Amino acid sequence: MILSFAISLSSAQTPVEIPSPPNSGADKVLIENFVNFYMPIATEFNCTKFAWASFVKNHELITLEYVPESDDVNSWTRLMSITLYPLPKEKASQIEVMRKIQSGLLGLGINGKILSEEFYQKSDGYPSLYIAYEIGDGIQKEHNAGAFSTVVSNTASFTQIQSRGRLFESRRC
Repeated sequence: MILSFAISLSSAQTPVEIPSPPNSGADKVLIENFVNFYMPIATEFNCTKFAWASFVKNHELITLEYVPESDDVNSWTRLMSITLYPLPKEKASQIEVMRKIQSGLLGLGINGKILSEEFYQKSDGYPSLYIAYEIGDGIQKEHNAGAFSTVVSNTASFTQIQSRGRLFESRRC
């Protein structure tokens, strides 16, 4: 089942490069809105430059990627990514879908090494997850930390900060 995002964001302020296919013209407008909406979060980690975004898995989710000003999507040392998952309307269904997504995120360990995972349940019953993991080898080895939770109504997110080539030294990229 394909869910749709039900979020109203202001018009995009910055033109961005978004691959097509799989993204139509209408998709690109929505993606630009998401890119601008989530830019303040990326900026908190000094990832001030939009790098890449696309709907994936037959429009089941959208991923946004940001890097420091001196990096790009093909050659980065720090990367902030936000993956958004639309949720059904009813709370019980939202929680069920979030638990399935959370289980899938823990599958990251198949191709890497999970260093830490902490499960939470918010007071409203929604699940949350913090995960730290490594993936890859040598200079391409990535050190990742991510949080999965709800951020806006009817949408779950997995927000990650990734470092390539060295361990995190601070909150800033």
